[in-house]
Amino acid sequence: AFASLKSLVVGSGKVTAQGLKCPFQFPPMTIAPSLNAVSDSGFESAAFASSDWTAIDGTGPPTFATDQVHSGTYSLKMETDGVKQVGAHISKKVKPGQNVFLFLWYKLNTVTQGAGAFNLFDIFIKFYDVNDNLLVINIEEYISGTVDWTYYTNNTVQSTVVPSGAERMELTVQLYAPAASSTAWVDDVTLNIID
Repeated sequence: AFASLKSLVVGSGKVTAQGLKCPFQFPPMTIAPSLNAVSDSGFESAAFASSDWTAIDGTGPPTFATDQVHSGTYSLKMETDGVKQVGAHISKKVKPGQNVFLFLWYKLNTVTQGAGAFNLFDIFIKFYDVNDNLLVINIEEYISGTVDWTYYTNNTVQSTVVPSGAERMELTVQLYAPAASSTAWVDDVTLNIID
């Protein structure tokens, strides 16, 4: 078997796996009591004021949509005129050496490349120092096409490790000036920041 798990113990904000046999090596980790660092990860509040998310409003703000959802009632919908970006981001405090795991679902409709090489549906994780200077962009995904709900994770090989000097991370999902009439939806975002 690919993996064998004899027991899983959950409590006090920790997850301990015993008897796990797997071809990959993982460092010991403690999972924070709040496993998902994103409040309103499914956009069910339908309001930026009651969530961690901040709108990126280049061509009109993203909307909380009911026309396409992965689960629940709402998703985040981004539509662009092909000139400016539209999306949302969240910011979280981090410590160097922590592991960041990102999981989300997205759906795209006619997202085609705009004038620049990166003008597509983008997913970023950026790290900033105490003075809010950008240290590094650890995840950069540029996605195009028309796809039904698709699962995305940054940890197919390993987690993203918070770099030295980082005080804050920012997760961004956006349409960055692709060709006109592009639409993207995002839903069920999970961000685990693990010591």
